[in-house]
Amino acid sequence: MPLGKLHPLPFPKQSNTVYEKMDLVIIDLTGPISVPTWLGMSYALMVVEASCCFPIGRLLKVKSEAAAAAVKEIVTMFERQSGKKLKRV
Repeated sequence: MPLGKLHPLPFPKQSNTVYEKMDLVIIDLTGPISVPTWLGMSYALMVVEASCCFPIGRLLKVKSEAAAAAVKEIVTMFERQSGKKLKRV
C-alpha cells in the first residue's frame, strides 16, 4: 500500500467545542492594509471572546501597538466585565 498520496480531509466549517466564559480569547492582527485610513491607520486588530463570540476591533498605526496597549486594554475590559481571569489566548 503506497503511503505517499494521502488525501486531505475537509476543514470543518464550524466548531462544536463549548467554551466557558474567559476560557479562550482569539486574537488576529492583519495588515498593513494597502490604503491607510485618513488618520494613518494601517493595521486591524480583532479580539474575540470565544464563549459568546463577542468581537472587539481596533485600528492601529503600527504593528507594535498591538502587544503594548491595545491587547492589554481589551483583555482587561473582558476580565472586568466577566469577573473572571483569562485562561488561554
